[in-house]
Amino acid sequence: MTSIRAVVRLNRNDTVGARNDMTRGRTNDLTIRDIPQKENLHMISSVPKLYADGLKTSKQIAAHFNQHIRHGHFFIHECRLLGWIDDNGLTEDGLRISRCHDDAERSQLIRRAVFETRIIRTLVKRFGRGIIENPDRGRIEEFLYFEVGLSPSTAKRRSSSIVAWLRFLSASLDRESATEPDHR
Repeated sequence: MTSIRAVVRLNRNDTVGARNDMTRGRTNDLTIRDIPQKENLHMISSVPKLYADGLKTSKQIAAHFNQHIRHGHFFIHECRLLGWIDDNGLTEDGLRISRCHDDAERSQLIRRAVFETRIIRTLVKRFGRGIIENPDRGRIEEFLYFEVGLSPSTAKRRSSSIVAWLRFLSASLDRESATEPDHR
């Protein structure tokens, strides 16, 4: 597979390609704000509890995880993507996950929230459900570059987060199907 950087280099050497590179034919309304940055969904899912306990700023959340303040921004951003925090604070789903102590139920709440994100719905619509069982980072990276308009380096970083989220979905679906009774 040709890397995005190679495609950009090729396009810059071709005047028609350079024009196409600048307009990149976006076919959806996704923006960088719809794309996750953090990979660890279990860590992200602990943020609503922190929020409920009074840690509501990026600085406080980052300090809790012993990370730089920008990571606090990322955690809050991901909670917004997942529908757990909005402009008014914790949502109903955010309250539900903040109070959840059962691991199986927690995984189900995370899985539902991930399925509902715009980026995952768009990828499944575009590539089919197979993208969940076999996430292809290269295809996702190209999608982020060509369809969302991210820079090559940002597309590469963000694609790894999306792949982690898709792998979580796949693993949680595998666990769920393994525990379902056989109805034959």
